[in-house]
Parts: sequence; C-alpha cells; structure tokens
Amino acid sequence: MSRINRVLILCGVLLMMSSTAMGFEDFPFSVRLETLAGGQPLMYHFWTDSEEVYEYPGSLPLYSDMVTWSFRSSGYYGESSDAHSFSLAKSEEGYGTYFVGLHRGYTLPDRQTDGEWNNTTFGYGYPMESMNLGVIYNRQGGSEKTGDTELSETWNYLALGVDYDLNDETNVDASFIYRSGKADDGDSGTDDMEVSGMGFMGRAAYAWKDDVAVVPIAGFMTGEEKEGSDSEKWTAMYAGLGFGYTVNEDNVVAFGAAYASEKTSWTGQADGDEESTTIMPGFYMATEHEFTDWLTLRGGATKVWSTSKDTPAEGDASEAKIYPFGFSLGAGIAMGDWAIDLGLNTGWLYNFGYWLHGNSSSSGPISMLQVKLFF
Repeated sequence: MSRINRVLILCGVLLMMSSTAMGFEDFPFSVRLETLAGGQPLMYHFWTDSEEVYEYPGSLPLYSDMVTWSFRSSGYYGESSDAHSFSLAKSEEGYGTYFVGLHRGYTLPDRQTDGEWNNTTFGYGYPMESMNLGVIYNRQGGSEKTGDTELSETWNYLALGVDYDLNDETNVDASFIYRSGKADDGDSGTDDMEVSGMGFMGRAAYAWKDDVAVVPIAGFMTGEEKEGSDSEKWTAMYAGLGFGYTVNEDNVVAFGAAYASEKTSWTGQADGDEESTTIMPGFYMATEHEFTDWLTLRGGATKVWSTSKDTPAEGDASEAKIYPFGFSLGAGIAMGDWAIDLGLNTGWLYNFGYWLHGNSSSSGPISMLQVKLFF
C-alpha cells in the first residue's frame, strides 16, 4: 500500500435519501466515525474505518481477520429504536477476504410488517498488488400473514468497489451502489410499492506532505418510488474537500468544507410538486487525541448553511433557511487484540443526578458501543 496515513480524514458529504427509507434499514456506521462526525444528520465526514466496507467495499481486504459487535441504544427514528450488528471478516491466503454480517435494525414507523426483520450481509474482497476489489450484498425482508392476507416487504442492496493506489502519494476509492425494494400489502386490488435507486461515490487521498493529507470526495445518487401511476423521483449530489493534519504522535486534526443538494419531484396525484435542499457551505472540524496507549479521545463539530424549498404545482412556493450546529464526542479503548469504541449521548451531559444510569433507556451516558476483536 502507499505511504498515505489511512487514518487521516476522508471528508465530504453523504446525503441521506429519505425517499428510500420506506423500510430499508441503514447499516450501523462505525462508532469511531460517528463520534468524529459532528452530529450533522445530512453529512458524514469520513475517516477510514472498518464499517465503511458497506459503502466502499473495495476497502474490504484492508479490514480482514476481525469480528465486530455494534450496539446503539437509540437511532434516527425515535428514542425507543435500537440497532445491533455482528460481522466477521476472514481472509484466506490466495483466496481473498470473506465477509458476513447479521443485523438488527431500527423500528421504522412506516414498515409494512411487524415482527423480526431479516437482515443479512455477505461480502467478498480480493487484494492485488496495487488494487483491492470488493462486493457487498445485503438482503432484507419481512412477512406477516393474517387469515388470507399476507403482507411482505423485501430489499436488495448491492455495492461494488475498487480501492486503487495510483502512486505512492495517492489512493483512490470508488464504488457503485444499487438498491431495490418492494412492499406488498396483500391486496390484489391495489398497486404494490416499488423503489429502485443507484449511485456512484468516489474519493481520493493525496499525501501532500508527510503530515498533511488532502482528500476530495464526490458522489451522485438517483432513484424512484412508484405505486401505480404515482411516482416520486429524486436526485442527490455532493462534493467536499477535507484536510487531515498529523500534529504529532498523539494528535490528528481535521477540517473541511462541503456542498450538497437533493431534489425530489412527484407525478400522479401530486403532479408537478417539487422539493429541494441545498447545503452550501457546510464546515467541519474534528480531532483525535491519544490520551494514553490504551485510551483515545475524539470529537467533531459541524456548521451548516442549508436552504430548503417547497414548490407545489398549485399555490405559493415556500423557502426555509436553517443554520444548524452539531457536535459529537467519544472515546476508544485498546486492550490487546480488542478495541472498544464508545459514543457519548450528548444529552446525558445535562442529566445531573443520572450520570451513571440515565433516567431512561435513551438517556444513559453511552448511546453507541462497538467492540472489535482482531485475530
């Protein structure tokens, strides 16, 4: 591999396409990445870490021979939701790296079916002299039968990636993602809901100096949700530029800026309606500090200038501007072959008197936990 410090910042924007959230459960992000993300839900500023293989499977051979447990006490869909995951990546010399993941995801409010949700991931990565190739496939679904009525929902997720050392100073990581889904309400007289989408993502890490990395990142996504003659189409794109500075052996500082936009339009009953969101600019800063050989502290902050427009086919258009600030804080603990990453529940800081256990399941001091075993 090149001499690029792969722990340096990979900064950019990843739009969360809410239109595709009919029932698909996003993979658990790396707790380490989230504690460096600054708490901005429309943006993820990437450092390299093992859980990125779900979106950049070309990096899969870099994270072989490890087991990962992920736990989250609350998620994006409400205080009572949770998400847990177990994954195994094992390499065999001459045969590549094999990956399997078992997940329990969020309790989505608009899911067709109740009960347990099947969610399994398989992957494979193959290393070459200056290039790594990888593929990730995820299958999700659930069904429920009451009398003669059977509800069902299925999702397929496929990601193909390549990680390429262009030269000793530059590494390029790119992926193609395809997602499809179908929800059947069990009524033959109504139309099923179908969703499909695809996207491209790429980033490059350039070792400008021995202690400075420059990382541009960009991506484009598009998709459609159909139910009979009604359809909803969306497109999203993002671009960002990040810098990672290794101050000394114990400290890494990162900062960057990003642009993002998302547009959704409807045909059918809501023919001509449009919505759009633009982030310009979004600023990001983060730091990772090795407090001792076994304890690392990390945190990040974001500031975003965002504009949202609602343009109905009939009636007056509306526009809203928001300028959210976000922050995140966490820690990492290293013990031999084990690595434990913790994400702090920022609301817990204000729950005086409940510092050890919180006053509910969603307000304890630790909101995210990830345990890794290397062998």
